[in-house]
Amino acid sequence: MSLRKLIKDTQKKTNSSYFLIYFKQDNTYSIVKANCVEAEQLETGTSCRVRDGKDFHDGTIVTFGDMKDVSNAAGDIIEKIESQRRIWRKSQPRIRRKSQPRV
Repeated sequence: MSLRKLIKDTQKKTNSSYFLIYFKQDNTYSIVKANCVEAEQLETGTSCRVRDGKDFHDGTIVTFGDMKDVSNAAGDIIEKIESQRRIWRKSQPRIRRKSQPRV
């Protein structure tokens, strides 16, 4: 393997070009390019500010990496939320409404 290829591969592995951000104010997740994220520390769980044009939004870093890794993490989170929602719905008592006579 050439030195040039080795350096290029190392840069790809260390280059976290995307972040999965959780926005508490509207309870959403979003995949964001790294150049839009401003934070003291770029670590999982730290708070950050995300630039959206001229606006900034406060968020929390969930994970980071290349697009494939971040997309997989987002999919896992969505699956967890959906499974918890299904469990919650099953635990709720069903309310049966009395049928109204047709007019």
